Amino acid sequence: MSYFENVGKLEDLKKRREIVATQIMSHRESILNALPLVGDVEDIKVEYVMQLAISLNERHNELVGYDKKIVVLSRETGK
Repeated sequence: MSYFENVGKLEDLKKRREIVATQIMSHRESILNALPLVGDVEDIKVEYVMQLAISLNERHNELVGYDKKIVVLSRETGK
């Protein structure tokens, strides 16, 4: 890959990482809202929380992958 292709890919990865980070924060907030501090434990929507947790884990793994790729491309491009 050429330098400019790497720079373009790096910028694309940074944008994708930002989108995934925003999704993670959204899932986090949704989980926190679904687990109220006060209230009956019977009222917890367990399946909803579990789906959010699975999605949160998937997005987190995706974020870690982007971070690794960004480190490599940053090193190669000097940015």
